[in-house]
Amino acid sequence: MTSWQKIRLFFSPLKANPWGVFWIIVYVVFIAFSNTYIVVILQSITKAIEIQNSTAFWWRSFGLMILFGTNYIVKIFYKPRNFGLIRDLTQYLEADYLQKFLQSNNNETEKI
Repeated sequence: MTSWQKIRLFFSPLKANPWGVFWIIVYVVFIAFSNTYIVVILQSITKAIEIQNSTAFWWRSFGLMILFGTNYIVKIFYKPRNFGLIRDLTQYLEADYLQKFLQSNNNETEKI
């Protein structure tokens, strides 16, 4: 088995719901960037407090609240869809591999 065939076999469960996987990847990237940006905003809020710039403090605090709200809405939107994706992948794996595993000889499987 070539490396390309091994890679295709490894990622074959993603064929069960490719759009779901795509949106989960978008979700994970958004959460990673937003969490990183939260740290940057907190740093700028701290700097605004240090230099006693109340206008910058309030604008950055407002931006932080908007980011928290967006984060919360995105998490509410994606949570139920994560369970559907997991269900689809589980059904795909059970349909494809469970019957083969049950028919296999246990002694041969343990030798491998």
